[in-house]
Amino acid sequence: MDAALIFTGITYGLAGLLWITAFVLLWISIRKERSYGQPIKGLVAFTVAIVGLCAFIFLFMACVKAMSLEKVPHHVETVTAKDESQP
Repeated sequence: MDAALIFTGITYGLAGLLWITAFVLLWISIRKERSYGQPIKGLVAFTVAIVGLCAFIFLFMACVKAMSLEKVPHHVETVTAKDESQP
């Protein structure tokens, strides 16, 4: 398999895992606030940290993709067709 494809899959999986974790913690906080009248402390800061981490992961992934595109040679060859009617 292609290493770039594996890297992209791992990156998206990690970002998805972080978002799922954030949503679960938000749901727990809402349930706790409904039951006891107190939200979980530091939840907003934790959510902002997750968003920042996801942004960093996606920017890093874009940087790695850009560097891998620089390795592709930009050499173009000219191809001429043979005319078979000439001897």
